[in-house]
This record gives sequence, structure tokens and C-alpha cells, in this order.
Amino acid sequence: MKNEGDTDLSVNLLTEAPQGFQVGFKLGGQDLTSVPVAASESKMLTVEAEPFPDVAAGSYPITVQAQGGQAQASLKLVAQVTGQAKVSVTAPDGRLSGQAYVGAVSPIKVIIANTGTESARNIALSATQPSGWAVQFDRRRSPKCQRANRFKLRLISSRRPGDCRRLQRHRARPAEDSPSQSADFRITVLTSTLWGMVGVGLIAVACLWLAWQ
Repeated sequence: MKNEGDTDLSVNLLTEAPQGFQVGFKLGGQDLTSVPVAASESKMLTVEAEPFPDVAAGSYPITVQAQGGQAQASLKLVAQVTGQAKVSVTAPDGRLSGQAYVGAVSPIKVIIANTGTESARNIALSATQPSGWAVQFDRRRSPKCQRANRFKLRLISSRRPGDCRRLQRHRARPAEDSPSQSADFRITVLTSTLWGMVGVGLIAVACLWLAWQ
């Protein structure tokens, strides 16, 4: 900004920006709304435009104005918002829990949701499971996620009897600069009904053998 006159001025700084933007001026790292400018003096100002998180990607016009006495000037700028993906890992009903049977393959549904302002691309899925368990995804990558993508994984539980709880962590990592997100699922391990029937059968056989004796 340059004062081309021969009189010192106190210049007020104003902006016209679309809804959803916060625009301000800085000089030497300090925020300001007005600045003194001597005759024939120039000052280098920084204009900072910060969009709110829900602003969609696109081009937005911003006008900056300088007013000092009878003198005024304006400059039209354009802010280019590129958007950002924001992914989360959840379940269809929001409950991060499920059931698995000992030694059996149990299906679990997982939803990768994107609440950001830009599509998430090339999402890679991974899982961290306890020792002795195995996790198989129906697909480990999603080329594009605008709102929500559904995935299925097959959980092969540890061969340990009883009703115990194990922790599964599922992680989604977009290819862009957005950070990876993860969720912890609690899985209840149940004894298979088939094995319960076999157990009852063995008990019945033992009782008959004792009766025969």
C-alpha cells in the first residue's frame, strides 16, 4: 500500500468477503485494522483469509479496501479453497462392538465416513489384532470416498474357549495429507453352538455307558 499524496494519512483497512471467511490484515506479524502511512510512503501488508471448516472447495472473491481521509483504494483478490478430507472409522449402528465364535470366520461391517469438504482418495485399510487372530478385508483400498463407504471384514478368532473380550483396531489412511483415523472394536468371543451340541452328545454317551455298566 502506497500513499501517493503529500499528506500523512491514517488508513483504515476493510474487507468484503463471502460468508464463511474470516479475513484480516497483518504488518510485521501484528494484526491491525488501521495503519499510519506518511506522504510518499509504502508499506507491505499481508492479507490472511481463513475459511470455516464447512466451506466447500472453490474460488471465492475477496475485496480489500484502504480508506484515509478523502483518499481510498481497493483491490480484488481471489481465495482458492482446495478442501480437505476428514475420514472416520465406525460401524453401521455406531456400536464399536461385535461377536465372534471360537475358531470360526465371523463377518463384521465397517464404515469409512468422510465428513470433510473434499473427497478422500485411495484410502488404505489396516487392522491391528491380538496374537493368534486374523483379519481379512473384502477390499483393502477405496479409490474414492465422498460421504461413506462400506467394507466387510472376516474375523478369525483365537482358538480359546469361553466368553472373553479381545481388542481390534481398524485404521483408515487417505493418500492425501489428512491424518489417518482409527477406531477400537471390542469383540466378544463365544463358544460355537455346534461345539455345545457335541458336548451334550458326549455327556449323553457317557451317561449311557455308565448306565450300561
